[in-house]
Amino acid sequence: MTSEGSQEGEQRYYVVLSADQPDGELWEHGLIYTRTEIGTDQYEQRHERSKLLFTQLADVL
Repeated sequence: MTSEGSQEGEQRYYVVLSADQPDGELWEHGLIYTRTEIGTDQYEQRHERSKLLFTQLADVL
């Protein structure tokens, strides 16, 4: 959940890639599907974009 100043918090949805490194450490990186539309963005749209990103990555990997 993120917020700026007095604004209410905003839920964001990430797809996290993780991999074991040769030294035994875990590598992780969060990805978010960037919004390009102008206007109000609700949590449902953010959630749908994260599911789309997950599906696209799963198809490639």
